[in-house]
Amino acid sequence: MLKSTNNLLSVFLFIWFLFFISFFSFAQEAIDYEFTVAQDASLIDMNSGTTELIGANKTATSSNVIPLGFEVWFMGERYTDFSVNCNGTLRFGTTKIHPNGNTYDIPDNARIAVFAGLDSDPVTNDYIAQWKTSANGKVHYKIIGTAPQRQLVVEWKNLHINYESPFEDATFQLVVHETASQPSQPQGGRIEMIYGKMNLFLDLRNVRCGIGGKNGGNETMGIDLTQNPPTNKVGDVSNVLDSGVIPSLNRLQDGNRVKFTFQSPIPNVEAENLRTICDNQNGIQLDWDLTDGSGGNTVGSVLYKSTDGTNYSFIYQTEKIQDVSYFDADVDLQNTYWYQVYTVTEGQLSTLQSSGELRVAPNEVPEFDLGKSILCEGDSVVLDAGNFASYEWKNGANQVLGTSQTLSVKMAGNYAVTVFDTEGCEQLGRSEVIFSRPPVFSLESEYTFCENESITIEAPDGQDFARYEWVRKSGQKVEEGQDWETREIGDFYLKITNEDGCFSTDTFTIKALSVPSIEIVGEPYLCEKTPLTTLTAQVDDTGNDPLVYEWYKGSTFLSDTSELEIDEVGIYTITVKNTVGCETSKSIEVINCCEPVLTIPNAFTPFSTPDNNEYGIEHQDLKSFHMRIYNRWGILVFETTDPEIRWDGTFNGKPLQPSVYQMVIEYTGCRNGVTFQEKLTEAIYLLD
Repeated sequence: MLKSTNNLLSVFLFIWFLFFISFFSFAQEAIDYEFTVAQDASLIDMNSGTTELIGANKTATSSNVIPLGFEVWFMGERYTDFSVNCNGTLRFGTTKIHPNGNTYDIPDNARIAVFAGLDSDPVTNDYIAQWKTSANGKVHYKIIGTAPQRQLVVEWKNLHINYESPFEDATFQLVVHETASQPSQPQGGRIEMIYGKMNLFLDLRNVRCGIGGKNGGNETMGIDLTQNPPTNKVGDVSNVLDSGVIPSLNRLQDGNRVKFTFQSPIPNVEAENLRTICDNQNGIQLDWDLTDGSGGNTVGSVLYKSTDGTNYSFIYQTEKIQDVSYFDADVDLQNTYWYQVYTVTEGQLSTLQSSGELRVAPNEVPEFDLGKSILCEGDSVVLDAGNFASYEWKNGANQVLGTSQTLSVKMAGNYAVTVFDTEGCEQLGRSEVIFSRPPVFSLESEYTFCENESITIEAPDGQDFARYEWVRKSGQKVEEGQDWETREIGDFYLKITNEDGCFSTDTFTIKALSVPSIEIVGEPYLCEKTPLTTLTAQVDDTGNDPLVYEWYKGSTFLSDTSELEIDEVGIYTITVKNTVGCETSKSIEVINCCEPVLTIPNAFTPFSTPDNNEYGIEHQDLKSFHMRIYNRWGILVFETTDPEIRWDGTFNGKPLQPSVYQMVIEYTGCRNGVTFQEKLTEAIYLLD
């Protein structure tokens, strides 16, 4: 008996030691899973496409170990196999679950208890928390979905709760989601428990529902089924349930069933900068970095390996969060390998970073591309190999050209640089230098335009002319485009750049030519008294003689001299052109302008002598006229704007008394080509 006790103690100490090492190797905890409860779920259809794990009328029975066909991370551990028993429990891994296993909290057993129990008969000490498949019952599974979002669905159908129950008391399902890189599988590692009809045949003190990692302790989470809806608890939860319907679980209709969901966190730290060193004599040394050195919420890093760059297989998971290296000894150094590194939480992989992938070919000198460089004719180009410990540049003829980080070359061709880093690792960089001829073109050396106009300079076409820039001699760009319309003067150059970025320039000058300045002198008006007038074009052209004159009335040419004799009104235009071709025009309107003449009588006899019985004026060349006559009391007795109308000496149809009246005349006329206005006031006598 003592020997047996010592053996048990040794086993316990060994298990505790494994637990201690594992606990400090990983940071995973069951509390890191987000737990939610839904009451509107449905059972997944399992009427077809399933594989039977345990048949009818079975108790204390476990299935074989079944390959998943994909990866699942559970409590920070990777699994690809599972087995189940009649007691509502699944175990991950290649070790078959115990047929009587009926809890989630067993050391070194990563497991999920969808609905299990621990009670034993107090008299016989037999386990009474044992479930049994009914005659219509079974445990079966199927895989649904496609990679990387596949799901394992296990159903315990028509179980007796417990094995002595005469009733088919329970049906429930477990759904486990594939774990794959974010964001391709946002539900990676998710665990779902869905419940149908749920009845107990006996009162039970220890009903278990929850998840448990292989290290127990903080890796367990039990669900309090006595609450409705159930609530989660960290650690072990033993529920006391009475026989009969379980209120918190029993649902008979799809769309109204209870579902528990355990969702692991997405990594908030990622792996990057995967690299190796060159002197891998016995294997390949891999190192990487974490985006946060603390590791964040991750439990470690995982590595995958490929021999074709497409199909990857898992090779390693770090034992500690801060471990960021791995030596791969399982390689043939004559082959090429590809690696990927991720971080992982309890159930989810991080996103693959671009720098988290690496191709390793130990038998090749790693090459890197320095890209193509354009060498413009008459110029040089600088090649830069980057930051390394030493350099050796060579041309296509294998001649050594330099041993510095950069190399200035003036010839097209292929160049290579062998570099060594601080660890002595060799790499080969390659660069192609391509020759490009700058655009060939020419412009006039001088362009002129008349100062009252603008000039458009047209640049030549070219097959590879990509950009045109018009620039002042000082370097200030004034325009872009093939043609330039401008009024600017001075020294300029045109810069034309080809598609390779090579350019050439040509300089030119723009000058503005003077334009004749015209003044038209003479009297621009006519009258019957003076039926002719002469207009003269006086020109200031800074000595640019001879000049060409052209007189027009409308579109009719009149004369080619500087003077023009005019005998009719109208608009006349003179155009003057100098010897450099600059011209200017000016127009003038010749109007009819005769000075008005008014004869104003001072008396009339409207009611006696017939020769002077109406009052009016004699006039010539009036433009406007307005006459008003007032009596001695200032009353307006007569008014007209027509100088031909006469006053008959009446007011409102009645003759006025002889008296003195005041006449006011306002009129406009033209004098010396200018319209003017005058006002006259005269006394007139109305006589018998």
